[in-house]
Amino acid sequence: MSHTRPHTPPVSPKPVPMAVPSMPAKRGRWLAATRRTWAAWWAGGSASTWSPAQVMAAERLIVLIDDLGRASDPRERRLLGEAVRLQEGRLGFGKPPLPTTPEPDNAVTELERRREERRADRQREHDEEPMPADYAGTEHEWRAMSRRERFDFNAFKTYEEWERESADPERRTAQRGAQ
Repeated sequence: MSHTRPHTPPVSPKPVPMAVPSMPAKRGRWLAATRRTWAAWWAGGSASTWSPAQVMAAERLIVLIDDLGRASDPRERRLLGEAVRLQEGRLGFGKPPLPTTPEPDNAVTELERRREERRADRQREHDEEPMPADYAGTEHEWRAMSRRERFDFNAFKTYEEWERESADPERRTAQRGAQ
């Protein structure tokens, strides 16, 4: 389970549709798609929850959206698209709506629940693993060993068997004859 508390954004007032203010001053004309985007922000009510700093950020963002609509170079479109998505995220677009009832602090997500189940299964397998007959320690020591220590014990045991077999000349010749 996670030791950090999930981030819960502060409860903000309900969005209220507003009259669309005039667009920021610009040399030349705004694209039609840019004007529609500007109108949608205000008419949809998202902008009613913005602070004055967020309104200024929206004015800068609308310039990026207009530039994105005019860009013809694929690299420039990609870079502008990334900047637009980043700024839209900061203004709250694309985020799920705030929950109406806050979740309790000890709420466990499905992912955390499954992770805990897998950890418990691995621990159960570890605890139920039988002690090998050639283990020199006590059963209590075997139970206290970590998975890594048990792996190292089994790997060392396998290496000892290999050393014994390779040191025995009769066994080596018998193996060669069988091939």
